[in-house]
Amino acid sequence: MSVVHEKVTIADDGSATGVVVIHLAREITGGVDMSTEFACERTNAAWLADELDKALDAWGYPSTEARHGVDQLAIFGGGTDSNPVVNVRNSRPDDVALRPGHWTLAMSQASTSELRDLLRALHN
Repeated sequence: MSVVHEKVTIADDGSATGVVVIHLAREITGGVDMSTEFACERTNAAWLADELDKALDAWGYPSTEARHGVDQLAIFGGGTDSNPVVNVRNSRPDDVALRPGHWTLAMSQASTSELRDLLRALHN
């Protein structure tokens, strides 16, 4: 499996809703669309950015899991030596008003760096 195209964007900055929605456009060999979305409370964006910064060294990052409000966040490394991946998961309870459910991103280091910067920009 080889990634042909990958781009991370903030689809909703959460300024009106309080929930940040991240879109990862990801296409792999053969035109298979592996795009996904991820949601978390806007108040967790700075924590997430800091942890993504640490995770950029995917093999040296020990992983972390934390509950912040309604978000149950986990970040961990994966992939291979030649293709490291940073994984981000969030479980939001079914009874939250916006974006309940389970959200997962699996990103290249380049996309992880982009997302870190996008999340930090929400607080500047």
